[in-house]
Amino acid sequence: MGPAADDARTCLCMALSFGGLAVRWATVGFVPAGTSGRNTLAQRAATLNTTGLYSLVSNPLYLGNPLALLGLVLAVEVWWFVLVVALVCWLHIELVVAAEEVFLAQRFDDAYARWAMQTSALLRALRRWRRPEARFSLRTVLRREYNGVLAVAAAFLTLEVILDLVIEHE
Repeated sequence: MGPAADDARTCLCMALSFGGLAVRWATVGFVPAGTSGRNTLAQRAATLNTTGLYSLVSNPLYLGNPLALLGLVLAVEVWWFVLVVALVCWLHIELVVAAEEVFLAQRFDDAYARWAMQTSALLRALRRWRRPEARFSLRTVLRREYNGVLAVAAAFLTLEVILDLVIEHE
């Protein structure tokens, strides 16, 4: 491939990564306080999210994460690396989602059971869309999601430096 094609591929990969982050922003920006966070010590949920992206997919944050990562690993251009990262990502998400589902089922009982029956783990029919109950909070997105933007930007910059200096000797 020529330089123009390489640049176009890199731009598409970056768009995919930032598209994944946009899914996260659209999720986090509309959720009520005390939900959809980076819970490292214990699960928490003040309310059950069933509107916005949660009306289309049961785990929109875990849809955005792999998309953001996929853009980066595709930019590496090593097919087996894409497969390995996809497998590790899938296994990680399965474990986290399983823990969250147990917590939500215990915390919200019948309301969670009804929502889970209607909501797919994958994207479902757009006709099921329900407007978010909360207003969009750019402040929440900026406070909780800035590290994703920095991580994706730093990863693409690092990848470009490695490719230019080590692989292409430029």
